[in-house]
Amino acid sequence: MAKFDRRQFLKLMGMAGLTAVAPLPLRRAYAQSTGPYTGPLYVQIAAEGGWDVTSFCDPKVNPGGAPIINQWATTSGVQTIAGSPIEYAPYAVNQALFDRFHDDMLVVNGVDALTESHDTGVRHNWSGRISPGYPSWAALVASAYGTEMPLGFITNGGYRETAGLTQYTLLGDTGALRNLARPNAVPWGDNVYHEADELDVITRYRSERLAALRSDTDLLPRTQANMDALLQARSTNNQLIALADILPDELVSSTDTDGNTNYLLQQAQLALLCFQAGVSVSAHLQMWGFDTHEDHDAEHHAPLSMLVRGIEYLWDTAEAMGIDDRLVVVVNSEFGRTPWYNDENGKDHWPIGSTLFMRRGVDWTNRVIGATTETHEAQSLDPTTLQISPSGVRIEPKDIQQALRTLAGIESHANAALFPLNDSSFDFFDASLGSTQTS
Repeated sequence: MAKFDRRQFLKLMGMAGLTAVAPLPLRRAYAQSTGPYTGPLYVQIAAEGGWDVTSFCDPKVNPGGAPIINQWATTSGVQTIAGSPIEYAPYAVNQALFDRFHDDMLVVNGVDALTESHDTGVRHNWSGRISPGYPSWAALVASAYGTEMPLGFITNGGYRETAGLTQYTLLGDTGALRNLARPNAVPWGDNVYHEADELDVITRYRSERLAALRSDTDLLPRTQANMDALLQARSTNNQLIALADILPDELVSSTDTDGNTNYLLQQAQLALLCFQAGVSVSAHLQMWGFDTHEDHDAEHHAPLSMLVRGIEYLWDTAEAMGIDDRLVVVVNSEFGRTPWYNDENGKDHWPIGSTLFMRRGVDWTNRVIGATTETHEAQSLDPTTLQISPSGVRIEPKDIQQALRTLAGIESHANAALFPLNDSSFDFFDASLGSTQTS
């Protein structure tokens, strides 16, 4: 029998797009090799359930002779901001967000998810593809910049597909992080499981055994990759200790300034602590409760308010840590909600939604791209000018995802090339292109 050629096998698998076995040097091509991560910090926030952007960043009043789109529009109008094209609805605590952050915000309206299915919409919006298998943007960024980081991609649930390019870490509390950073420490008191000399012996024999296993040239690629990941995890323990040193005894209160139980605050705090310690590159945060098929106005108010308070907390805490100038934030949902109420005063699924990009100190913010009609139908845009055009194309999640790859500087990365987004060509970050006016 011919000897197994591992190098040729990896080459063939890579050509086939089977990224779970991509050779480690490829996966580390753009990674920071040593020390804490000091580059941009990427946060994606998912408004799970399908948010109503007509009561948020794409506000709609009630057209004559049509069903009522929004109850608030019977007494109030669309809110504007002096010196800004960004508009918002007088609902929940929207004013607090848009008045304060419009200079740091790009609003993209009229994004067509092409689905009203939750699972499909989540996958499509966070990967750029309806079919399964594509990694989330946060995972793709971590695979480019964070393969040397012990917690490169952290998540709180939701869409966390990595396509084998990296690993994700579920974060829940500070105790779990401390245990991960100091596995030899007994959780109570100042005791340890093994004395220093005993631990040295254990560590030496464990390292020698792993080295011997890794020297086997006939190992399957997945086995080799898993051992590489294990070696990497062990080699970054000092970075995790740096994280453990800054962890508070208790997380921030989950009660926000409006009195709502808001777990987005603790999610944001944990992500920012990992960022501050230099052990993470990207994070996926979640706010739930947007699937309001009944009593929409009352039920949607709370999650939308909590989303705003979570975004405020994220930026305030990042500023206090001195890392707000590195923060890149994208806020999205799987789709929107119908521009009418159902028989239960709720709103059902609607494929048209919006995306918020946020960053400080750049020239492409304080703008609106994309447009919808008065009844919240997506309008087509000329990809070159980003203006409404009958012969243009609709913005789709692939365009948002391609823009995010560009924003992160990984559009030409080898890992991104394994998951192409076809002919997406919108340049949302060209500040010379004027804001599209919505109807």
